[in-house]
Amino acid sequence: FATAAARRSTGAAARIWRSISTSTRRLTPDEPSRLRGVQEFLDFRRAHPEQCAVVVGALDEWPLLGPDWRPERLRDEHGDVEVPLEVSTGGADYRDAYREDAHRSRSRTFQADHLVRLGDFIDAFVLGGRDVPPGVSAYLAQHDLLARIPELSDACSPTPPHVGDGDDAQRERTMRRCWFGPRGTRTPLHRDPYHNVLAQAWGTKRVVCFPPSDESKMYPFTANGFLRNTSTIEDVDDADESKFPLFSKAGRVTTTLNPGECLFMPAGTWHEVRATSASLSVSYWWGRRGTGPAGA
Repeated sequence: FATAAARRSTGAAARIWRSISTSTRRLTPDEPSRLRGVQEFLDFRRAHPEQCAVVVGALDEWPLLGPDWRPERLRDEHGDVEVPLEVSTGGADYRDAYREDAHRSRSRTFQADHLVRLGDFIDAFVLGGRDVPPGVSAYLAQHDLLARIPELSDACSPTPPHVGDGDDAQRERTMRRCWFGPRGTRTPLHRDPYHNVLAQAWGTKRVVCFPPSDESKMYPFTANGFLRNTSTIEDVDDADESKFPLFSKAGRVTTTLNPGECLFMPAGTWHEVRATSASLSVSYWWGRRGTGPAGA
């Protein structure tokens, strides 16, 4: 999480500095475009319906990014809230829960919906204040934590104006889910049927994206209906070319999301997400392919 000095940099001065730094930094060819205003975002959507983009400035008013909010506050004030965790060993993820017995490894286990107190989870995994067995990880993934804790919901307000493609009615119908966990948590390469704005509140995440039209290069599961939107590729940085020869030809973009930044991903975007530090993110989902501005 941010240092004390960084936490003090919230407010007008921080917004001015972010505006300068994001407008002057040169992007590499495999980085997504960086956008600010809603109109710039909508113009980009119409011109590039399959491309991702980093949206800056949309979370400048969030109290959660200020000095009054820390994981310790969640633990101390809302620690009794019961939350469902994904608990894994040996680097397992949700794919392991659906593997055929012959392909399962005893060293990799995965359990969803393991109920614990939020305070215990924060202490053990986010703050590292308790001993955890080697190789064990826990992730509060895709959970509507904001509905459970209204004060936290208020701290994640207002909703980024780009959500719902700038349409107020659509923004009100948006699905909202939280992702909260320690460094190293990972969601494997997959796609969602909805447009997605991933808002980064605490910590950093590395996201690797591929356009919807590259589905034939993503090697999704075919025998298991639960995994049809998930790739069989274990690691996007170390894919076996003999098994996945087309993968290297896919249109890849990579970004590291910092606190206060959002990543827009059009519906159907294939993406892998890794937390590079303890991290709290909020996803906003709406619409489907072809439902954006001018059919984007």
